[in-house]
Formats: sequence, structure tokens, C-alpha cells
Amino acid sequence: MTARLSSSPWTSLSALWCGLPTLWRGLRSATGDDAYERYLEHWHAEHLDADDSHDGEEPAEPMDRKTFHKWRLDEDWKDVRRCC
Repeated sequence: MTARLSSSPWTSLSALWCGLPTLWRGLRSATGDDAYERYLEHWHAEHLDADDSHDGEEPAEPMDRKTFHKWRLDEDWKDVRRCC
């Protein structure tokens, strides 16, 4: 006696389609593509009242996307001292 995994190909396709957003989020997280969104979540959670608690040392607003990616690129390459 063999067990069927699904009743039709559409059931498997439907399950795959429903899991696609989770797969996409995982892929974006693994490659760092969602770094700016995670930065914004962190900033809003930790730095919203930075003016009051740090005497103005923290920026009043989060970095825009272009500035964030430039900062991140600079951070990734700042300790590289060779070409190869």
C-alpha cells in the first residue's frame, strides 16, 4: 500500500505558492537585501527619543536609504588594506 503525498498537483502548487513569501523573506535576510528595513525597525525601536536621552548625539531622523547603503559599504571595506 502506498500513501499519496497530495491529492492533485494543484495542492502541491498551492502549498508552494503559499510558502513563497516566507522563502523570499529568508532569501532577502540571508543576502542582506533587507538590511535597510531592519535598520529602520531598530532605529524606531531604540532611537526615537534620542534627543532627550543622549543630549543630541544621536541623529534626529534615521538615515535615508542611499546614505545607509553608503555607510554600510564604508563599514564593510574600512579595514581592508590590500587589493587581493
